[in-house]
Amino acid sequence: MKRILATVATATLALGGLVATATTAAAHTPDVDAVCGSLSINLTQYAGSSGGNTNTVTVVVDDETRVEESFGREFRTELELSEDEAHTWTVSVDAWDDDDWDWNMSGDLAACVEPEPTPEPTPEVEPELETAFYVYPKLDSTKPAAWENSGEQTLITTREGEEFWDELPQEYPGELFDGTTLPADVCEGSWGVQQDVVRVDGDFSWDEFQHITYPDGPLFGDRLQKARHDDLSNYLAECGEDAPEPVAVPSPSFVESCDAGITVTMPDTDLATYSEEWNGDRTEVMVTAALAEGVEVAPETALSWTYTLTGEACASEPVVVTPDAPQVIDECGTEADELVLPAAAEGLTYSSSAEGIVATAAAGYTLGELPAGYAAVDASTAVYAVDESVFTDEPCATTPAEEPTEEPTEAVEEPTEDRAGAQEVAVDTEVDDTEVEDATGEQVAAQTTELPRTGATVGITAAVAALLVAAGATLFVVRRRVSQR
Repeated sequence: MKRILATVATATLALGGLVATATTAAAHTPDVDAVCGSLSINLTQYAGSSGGNTNTVTVVVDDETRVEESFGREFRTELELSEDEAHTWTVSVDAWDDDDWDWNMSGDLAACVEPEPTPEPTPEVEPELETAFYVYPKLDSTKPAAWENSGEQTLITTREGEEFWDELPQEYPGELFDGTTLPADVCEGSWGVQQDVVRVDGDFSWDEFQHITYPDGPLFGDRLQKARHDDLSNYLAECGEDAPEPVAVPSPSFVESCDAGITVTMPDTDLATYSEEWNGDRTEVMVTAALAEGVEVAPETALSWTYTLTGEACASEPVVVTPDAPQVIDECGTEADELVLPAAAEGLTYSSSAEGIVATAAAGYTLGELPAGYAAVDASTAVYAVDESVFTDEPCATTPAEEPTEEPTEAVEEPTEDRAGAQEVAVDTEVDDTEVEDATGEQVAAQTTELPRTGATVGITAAVAALLVAAGATLFVVRRRVSQR
């Protein structure tokens, strides 16, 4: 019996050793399950914590640490992963009881869901465009056609595409507009045209845009692609070649002086007639131009002008001086003829030139009415010309020989055949000085020669000869004077 019990005990001990051996071999069991969308980690049969020692597990997914924890006998966790992406993972275990039980495992996990296919890009569709033709009265006819200058706009017609009209649409004036209501001044730019290029896709309807009013509309908003404004007169045949060209009306001129005040000179033109209106003391004048029939004036052309007297002309009016005529010394013959310069006066000087006597007004002075003989060169210069008409150049008169007295003179010899003897006798005869009156009325000395009674009067012959000599001398002096000038 004892022997049986011993056998049993021995067998029991042996079985216990086997169990102990199996338990030790089955300890420190890591398990990782990587499936689509998750990573499951199960760590079992590790030595429990003792004396502050613990086991550590670290989980890294796609280079990112997702878990780093301490644990005792076991550790379990499950990490969610995206299904449409591939992943890499690593699980590491650091056992505290023996480095031989440290454990590391890595793996790759493919995506388990096919990604949504990228949709093909939708090809761009060209917008559907149409162009509309509107007409409108301008708010201000003197300004260009523009949205800000438009009255109520009326739709005339539309057409496909984005091409503007350069000529009047065939549908003009359209169903919405009465062309007979256009004013008489339509050719003068009182009406405008607006052309709009509009995107007409979707639920767009032109019925909502038959009339447009600035600034409220209705408006096209982001449907409007582009627009253009013009004068309606550019599209109307009656406003074509026969339309008058705009012109500029000439302005009057205004001159201010101390004597006359304001002097107005009207332009010489057929474009307009001018009228002037003065104030009570004639210190201000307004000139107004009335256009002739059919005249079209250019923009911003003035038709009224006002001038007010400033008084500046009087403050700077020059002093008027009048030159004196030179003194003319005109004796008989030419030797004593002379022009004497006038004496210089305030603001006035004189000088001689080849043309004659020059009178010059100083700065701040001007020449007044000129005496006879002067000719104006400019406002400050005049010339007194010298020519043959200034001097008479009449020869000096001679006294004829006196008649012989009754008493006979001494007989002389008969004259020789030549005239030289007679001239010698004339020279030797006595000379009587008497006073005679010349052509100017002045008393001059004359010599009378009495010849012997020989049947001829030598004095008469000598007088004729003297006259001939004087006439020749006069011509000589005049020519010399003229040539010197």
